[in-house]
Amino acid sequence: MTKFTLNGVEIEVDNPAALPLRWFLREQRGLIGTKFGCGIAQCLACLVQVDGQPMPSCQLPVSGLEGKSVTTIEGIGANGLHPVQEAWIAG
Repeated sequence: MTKFTLNGVEIEVDNPAALPLRWFLREQRGLIGTKFGCGIAQCLACLVQVDGQPMPSCQLPVSGLEGKSVTTIEGIGANGLHPVQEAWIAG
């Protein structure tokens, strides 16, 4: 069992130890803003913030998040759309 904060909400996850955060976010939480690019942490399409620091989620196991805080693109606009979200939508 791994406990961490995701976009301001404390969660508990019972997943295989090696499950990458990127797959957990998209497949189990429906947070599709975290994209898949290269899968080897080079393109940074899967970037999230972990305790305020940018991290590639494709190489980060959920089991390594105990007690940490994860913020995705969906989590940065608490009071309406954040400028980064607006730029993402504008494409």
